Amino acid sequence: MATASLLVALGLLGCPAERLGVPLPPRGEQAISQEDLQRDAWRLTYPERVEGIDSAAQHLELRLRQMGLEPGFPNGYVRQQEGGVDVCGLAPGHADERLIVLAPAQGHGVARGAGPQAVLISLAKSIHGLGTPLRSILFCYGAIDTGETEVVRLEALPLDQDSLERVDYQRLARETQRLHRAHLAPELSITP
Repeated sequence: MATASLLVALGLLGCPAERLGVPLPPRGEQAISQEDLQRDAWRLTYPERVEGIDSAAQHLELRLRQMGLEPGFPNGYVRQQEGGVDVCGLAPGHADERLIVLAPAQGHGVARGAGPQAVLISLAKSIHGLGTPLRSILFCYGAIDTGETEVVRLEALPLDQDSLERVDYQRLARETQRLHRAHLAPELSITP
């Protein structure tokens, strides 16, 4: 009897989690949700209301760490500059080339700051756990010198409103999923 139980237990260890009824977190485009975008936009707009977080830069750093990204600068995720703060996380790739996903520092409010940063976090989440990209992908917020590198700028997002309550997060999630399909899925050899 003990041998049969042991064989059953060992057999279950080789089963995929889905067959055992263990829910797996969504990956790729399916990992992008309007709830995540809304939560991150709120926390980036009002960081002082989140325990242990003093600034939007701290929240952005925390979320990039949670997505398994490495520090984007030699001394960490955050770089203080005369004009403000830059925050970057890196998904190392197979090639020396880089793709930069950039939420430029444009001011305060949902449309100019928190919205693009929330999209940046969701795009980083969309590649989490999917393997090593072809090129390194640098997810950044701030005034980053991009040089000759290919850049996906998160400037023209559907954020007509500058109030958290009036943003159409469902539409923003669809646009973020489109950005994932167009720019990140090819880096991971994912077919949409």
